[in-house]
Amino acid sequence: MRQQKIARQIQRDMADIFSKEAASFLQGAMVTVTAVRVSPAFGYAKMYVSGFHFERSTAVLAGLEKQYCR
Repeated sequence: MRQQKIARQIQRDMADIFSKEAASFLQGAMVTVTAVRVSPAFGYAKMYVSGFHFERSTAVLAGLEKQYCR
């Protein structure tokens, strides 16, 4: 239950970050955070993202991965 609440909050926060801070990077592409999975110990989270600008979706998602994944 707590994992789900934290996952939902991460999903909302990342959607907010994408809409405000990454807007110039995305250049008109729409990015949606479809799901977030949090580990039982809250040590890591896996985020699932979908991109909607079909001509550039692969490039946008690769750029997001390079920019935000560690």
